[in-house]
Amino acid sequence: MDEPAVAADPSRKRVLVVDDDQGQLDLFSFLAAKEGFRVDSASSGAAAWAKLQSDAPDLIILDLMLPGLGGYEILRQLQAEGLGSIPVVVVSAKAMDAKAIALLKQEPNVRDFVAKPASAAAFAAKLHGLLGTRPRGDEPAA
Repeated sequence: MDEPAVAADPSRKRVLVVDDDQGQLDLFSFLAAKEGFRVDSASSGAAAWAKLQSDAPDLIILDLMLPGLGGYEILRQLQAEGLGSIPVVVVSAKAMDAKAIALLKQEPNVRDFVAKPASAAAFAAKLHGLLGTRPRGDEPAA
C-alpha cells in the first residue's frame, strides 16, 4: 500500500500569472507570493509565451481576454508544443455561464475557472490543491 503523499513546500513551485490588467496582475501575483509560491508575471500573451518557452512554470493563471495573443491561443499553443500538462487556472471578468465554463474545462490543461474579482481564500485553496502544496502555517512538525 502506498504511503500518503506529503504536501510539498510551495516555495518549490513556480506560478506564472498572465493578465493585461495591471491591478489584477498585481493582485494575483501578490496572493500567490503570499502563499509562498515563486511568482513570475506577464502582462501580454506574447510576453507569457516567451516566458513559457524559456522556463515552464508549475501552474499558469491565465486571463482569457489579452491583447494580441489571447488566452485561448495560448491554451492551443501549449497543447501544440507539448506543454499541455501544465495546469491552467483561467481567470476572467467576462460573465460566463455554467455551460461555457464546462466547455472551457474540457481543454486538456484547464483545471479550474475563477471569476474576477476572486476570493483570496478560495484562490489560495485552488493553488494549493492543484499543486499539492501545503498552505503557510501548515508546515510539518520537526
